[in-house]
Amino acid sequence: MSDAPIDAPGCEAGQPVHVVGHASYPTEQQTMTFLSHDASGVLCGRMTASGQSPEVMLDVPPGGMVTASSVTDAPAQRIFTWTDVHPGDDLIFPSSLRHGLYSRHVTTSITFAALPGAIEGYNVMLQCDFGSITNAFIQPGTSSVAIDCTEDARDVVVHLMTRTSAGYYFAASPLTPIAAKGPTTLAVSDWAPARLTPSTIHGDLSAFQQVSVKFQPTPPASNGVLGLFAQFEDEPSSDPTVLPATALPDEPTHISVTLNTPYTKGRGIERLYASPPASLDVTLETDFLPNVDAMFHPDPHRPEVSWTADRPIDNADIVLAQLNINDRARWSIEVAGTASSVRFPELPADVLATAPGSLFGLSIVESSDIEGWDAIRENPNEVWNTPNYRVTSHGVFYAGTY
Repeated sequence: MSDAPIDAPGCEAGQPVHVVGHASYPTEQQTMTFLSHDASGVLCGRMTASGQSPEVMLDVPPGGMVTASSVTDAPAQRIFTWTDVHPGDDLIFPSSLRHGLYSRHVTTSITFAALPGAIEGYNVMLQCDFGSITNAFIQPGTSSVAIDCTEDARDVVVHLMTRTSAGYYFAASPLTPIAAKGPTTLAVSDWAPARLTPSTIHGDLSAFQQVSVKFQPTPPASNGVLGLFAQFEDEPSSDPTVLPATALPDEPTHISVTLNTPYTKGRGIERLYASPPASLDVTLETDFLPNVDAMFHPDPHRPEVSWTADRPIDNADIVLAQLNINDRARWSIEVAGTASSVRFPELPADVLATAPGSLFGLSIVESSDIEGWDAIRENPNEVWNTPNYRVTSHGVFYAGTY
């Protein structure tokens, strides 16, 4: 449904932009409001749409803003604003669900031989692209193992792990297309010794409460590091911080290192390795982005956030800021990585019933896999799916996503 355009200076040059709203489960229907603004944030027009993942064609002045909001009386209202919008853009709401997709039940048939000398059970880790994991123990021979995937999942892969007195061993299937009918048969490799990867982080980590290193053999690589294997350290106090070796299959592996004090500060890096390194060795001052401090400037109509880093971040691609409206409602905005502040646009009272009261989080992200701001601004959630990135945060760690 389209409402009459708002007659404000600068709004008359609006051009069509495609906007896809927050995704929901297939049994859920929702109504969303879509708003256009000029580059300064003045309200230009609005539309409403309903469905599992509502979408509209909205007229937006070049360089303007677009805001999408779930209904105000929803248990957890979600608002997102895109900036620097161009004619013909396809804007995707940064939802944790993949848009327009739902779960499909996939059954697999896995056959493998016993490993001589195995002293533990056989752990099967079954994954489909876009992130689902089934973790169970099975016996040698042929077993049926099921997994729930998103509708657009096309492939599955399995890793098997066990241990002998000599150490851990892995067997794995290649990435295998999901069968159109019946079970998907996964051909499992011979058993091979694990690669052992210890992790060392140099620098004073006393400002952080938690250190985690997550390892994700690929594929799947399309949804970032899920952490099939992980190392953790609470209250790090030594320099360097050394985490014990993790047994990994010898194949391409995403590794994520996160330094975090929940809801206060966070820094992280993600890297893709052709095979697990003999040791993971990173340094706080050179491998991570610097500390960032952010400030919330309240305003009942046009709140603002500004930020400074301990040293320049020359190649930042995107900044995501998220405000608390109340305990469960959030309003997020994206802006180019070169910015040092952002003012939120004008919203009508029926969309923003309560003025934001605080900054929930701010994240600055730099990725060597992204060719600048224009490559990420339409679908900001994709920054977390790139193989190699660095992030520094104030407040909640992954700001701007739902």
